Amino acid sequence: VGINQTSFATSDTMLSISELTGHLEVGFISKNNSACVLNFGDPESYNIGRLKYANDDNSMRFDVNASERMRIDSSGRLLIGTTVTTSNQSGRLNIFGTNGDDAFLSIRRGSNNASGARLALCKSRNTTDGAASGLVSDNDILGTIQFYGNDSQGFEEGASIAAEIDGTPGSNDLPTRLTFSTTPDGSDTKVERLRITSAGIIQCGTSGTLKAEINNAVSGHQFISQSSANNNGFEIYQQHGSTTSRNTLAVYNNST
Repeated sequence: VGINQTSFATSDTMLSISELTGHLEVGFISKNNSACVLNFGDPESYNIGRLKYANDDNSMRFDVNASERMRIDSSGRLLIGTTVTTSNQSGRLNIFGTNGDDAFLSIRRGSNNASGARLALCKSRNTTDGAASGLVSDNDILGTIQFYGNDSQGFEEGASIAAEIDGTPGSNDLPTRLTFSTTPDGSDTKVERLRITSAGIIQCGTSGTLKAEINNAVSGHQFISQSSANNNGFEIYQQHGSTTSRNTLAVYNNST
């Protein structure tokens, strides 16, 4: 069937619509609580592939091999393997799976050079995408990788790695720090544990809890911590296993 034309690109063409003087629009209209559906298939399975717009929730759904594989909801979120969104884990892209193949996001690059695939987290204070202006400020968060787990009541954030502005930025000047946070036992509030500053300084722990440990199966455990006798100093010591004996170098102010 040809509409506004008499010739077809191939002999397999069953329907062709042409409009060469302006834009062409084809509409599918159904009642409010129904859907518009475009089926793809074969004689055995006429709708094994399907494109469906559901008017009841204003979502666009994509079926492959007779099952829904993806949808775009009314908020513009892309849902793959799920139809559910939650308040604190649902962004523009949502992927759900019940095994390592389904709950898996792969970025691959094939090129005959030394470069690899990239993941970019970008921050600007300009609300227009791609705008050159929008200078960030000290302590602005450039991006965060968050780790969640189900605590029997829902998902809670357990740890994070964040990149933050660490100074005054300007043209060709973007001082940045990395912070690593984990959640202690008995709590659902994460605590910063380690920081790499824009000066390359590694800061471990917070005031009163500074402690760095280096494990070595041969010589035992080496520690750097605040002094056990006086918080106004530090200790470097070696300890074997669970024994209380250790070799210690302590530097601290013992005045009262």
